[in-house]
Amino acid sequence: MIGIQWNIMDDTGNRYDDIFDVKNGWNALPYPSSLNIDIYFLKGLSAEIIGGFNQYSDKKIINDTIGRGGNVPFVDLNAKYSFGFLMNQQLFDPFAILGVGYTGRGMLEGLENQLNANIGLGFNVMIYRGLGVQWRTTAKMGLSPEFYSTDADYLHHQFGIIYKFPEIGKGNYGASKPQHSWTRKKYKYRKPRGM
Repeated sequence: MIGIQWNIMDDTGNRYDDIFDVKNGWNALPYPSSLNIDIYFLKGLSAEIIGGFNQYSDKKIINDTIGRGGNVPFVDLNAKYSFGFLMNQQLFDPFAILGVGYTGRGMLEGLENQLNANIGLGFNVMIYRGLGVQWRTTAKMGLSPEFYSTDADYLHHQFGIIYKFPEIGKGNYGASKPQHSWTRKKYKYRKPRGM
């Protein structure tokens, strides 16, 4: 599966307060600025790489301070489990992710290059065949240079368009059997003499 997303970073420095303060805390660009590739392995389990960039506004609150604007690149490597497999359907497919990532925040002294642990939830809604939309929210917790610090931690929301390719060797996006019974008919042939 591949996707292109808008991404929103909430880096106010408060883990649990004002998480829906869009006006003062959410940093977002007006155009899609992240891409992901998701490779499915077995029974709902997949691995993904997702990367892109955002831009902090100097008018937003960043770690309890205003005036810290700048570009923020990121890249994440996650394991992902899709619960649509357990529900035996793919139309609405909730998922959970766990992984590690890198975030570059040059405007934050001491946190210019940060490694983080990722844990998140999201869902896919398929619209037509392999085309769908995705929403996810990921909590990113600092590993280095600071561990589990409110200055290093932040929330990352992403919304975008996805395309899920058919499984290899299967047509019609997972339909493994022909639709018409006559295509499955086995014809019997008489063996030639001597065999």
